[in-house]
Amino acid sequence: LQAQLVQSEKLASVGQLSAGVAHEINNPIGFISSNLGTMKKYLTKVRSYLESNGRRDPDEQKEITEIVTDFGDAIAESIEGADRVKKIVAALKGFARTDSGKIEAADLNAELESTLNVVWNQIKYTCQVEKDLGELPRVECHKGQINQVMLNLLVNAGQAIGDGPGIIRIRTWADDTLSYISVKDDGCGISEEQIGKIFDPFYTTKDVGKGTGLGLSVSHDIIGGHGGRIEVRSEIGQGAEFIVSLPIKPSMAATGEAPVTSEDCIA
Repeated sequence: LQAQLVQSEKLASVGQLSAGVAHEINNPIGFISSNLGTMKKYLTKVRSYLESNGRRDPDEQKEITEIVTDFGDAIAESIEGADRVKKIVAALKGFARTDSGKIEAADLNAELESTLNVVWNQIKYTCQVEKDLGELPRVECHKGQINQVMLNLLVNAGQAIGDGPGIIRIRTWADDTLSYISVKDDGCGISEEQIGKIFDPFYTTKDVGKGTGLGLSVSHDIIGGHGGRIEVRSEIGQGAEFIVSLPIKPSMAATGEAPVTSEDCIA
């Protein structure tokens, strides 16, 4: 039942982000299509030039030189656009798939970058993202579940900033036993009363239709199930910082023992 709840929350997040993801994909597809149309016209001109046995008309030679240069730029831009689409689709596919249930060695910095590809269109118009990604050991975890936590924290940070402008600061670091992820915003902040409830199922301060009230509850259970913690630091009007700590090696909690309580996870 818990696994189904996590998957349902993941798909709900994908649904909420789908318009933005579609927009992110549509932009590069648009200029790739435009470039292909332009290259088709260029090819016609080059073919005509070659069929004329390369008449030494200076103006025509200049035009062909410009076409060849522009052709190369159009190909490079199209390749870059196709790569953007590939990254977005790969990130979305990895995020939406049902978790395999297997613990894998994950590069948390790479998973953060992948999650940012999914959520980017929702936050880029109002938020500046600053990254300070430290050197991390690979962490043994359920990658799909950890991506869910990252996405929930990033979406919440963006919504806390609202119409912006604001800054989301992402920081990662590690010690001998734990890896840390910090997501900090300069948004509206969380009151002391709200902090005591934010991990409760179905509790939300968002407007109707903007949240299920399950994001932080599911995130808390996921991190607790990995033997980790979520710490919250916030004041009204001063933004909020969520710090996730994860054991580098699987702990007993990851094998099915009860996760720590929400009270234990609040700093």
